[in-house]
Amino acid sequence: MEITNFRLDQEEYQIYARQIIIQTIQVGGQRRLKEGKILSVGAGGLASSNLPYLAAAGVGTLGIIDNDTIEKSNLQRQILYAFQDVGLYKSTVAGRRLKALNPKCNIKTFTQRLTLENSYDFIKRYDIIIDNTDNFDTRLLIGQMCTLLHKVHVYGAISSFTGHVSVFNYQGGPSYEHLHRQQNIPAERNCNTEGVIGTIAGITGLIQANEVLKILLGFTSILTGCLLTFNMESITFKTLKLRSYYSLNRILPIVKLPNNKNHYISLEAIEKFGSAEIYVIDIRDRTEYEINHIFHSINIPLNKFLLNHNLNTLTERTKNKHIAIYCNSISRSLIASSYLQSVSIRHYIIQNYF
Repeated sequence: MEITNFRLDQEEYQIYARQIIIQTIQVGGQRRLKEGKILSVGAGGLASSNLPYLAAAGVGTLGIIDNDTIEKSNLQRQILYAFQDVGLYKSTVAGRRLKALNPKCNIKTFTQRLTLENSYDFIKRYDIIIDNTDNFDTRLLIGQMCTLLHKVHVYGAISSFTGHVSVFNYQGGPSYEHLHRQQNIPAERNCNTEGVIGTIAGITGLIQANEVLKILLGFTSILTGCLLTFNMESITFKTLKLRSYYSLNRILPIVKLPNNKNHYISLEAIEKFGSAEIYVIDIRDRTEYEINHIFHSINIPLNKFLLNHNLNTLTERTKNKHIAIYCNSISRSLIASSYLQSVSIRHYIIQNYF
């Protein structure tokens, strides 16, 4: 790695002195940190923990993308923020705090959401993407875009007293999609619905930050090919092995999906099909499905929909039928559509149901 353009000034030698004296870091390692370009997708609890340590360690460029504003309910675990920040954009306030912590760090903030349309342009600019989000749609988007662009994806998820961490797309290792193709992996939960103790956000974020630093420094003991899970109520840690599924190579990257209006269909048009002609699948979570769904539809949540054996079953059962999928999220619908296209299953996306 060429690092001659990332020399340290005298003040940086003083700031990072306690790191530089570590035998496995030294001046060369500190320069590698200065060269690093990291994007945080999300500026919530995980980011409040990992971003300050990355900035303090001397990572050269930190990007933060988040369109959320600060609420009082965030303050219990999102310790980058204070009461006077309520109502302000998280990414803006986070950038200001990190710059105050380390003026040597180049901080770039974006008050927008990562979407299907902008994800390519954002992710291609950075070396490592930290998944600091709290929703399945964005995680899938990050996972597929990182796979497409060969970017390292540092994943974290929290709920209640539990945390999950893994490093995806590292030197040919598994991607985020592999996580949802295994039966031994506990389901992800959302801290917005399950609740979370603030210390879990701190612990999980610190582990993510530690993995980022190790990757930038060229260490070999990276948390790849496995999922670290821990429960701080019982103080238990487990490492679950992830298998590689080479069949994922056939999946079309979501950014290359055609905007083909022929794939969209209205609910009124669906009702003209006989039940023997079409299979209506709701790809939302079970709780969403139970609240409201289309009559005669079946529920296959997206993370289960992506499993190989479910695609094989659909292929068999729909030889003489169409499939119609629907969701209140267009990104989930497009991801499901890309999987169906990859196995040549005829299908529609139901438009404007919600």
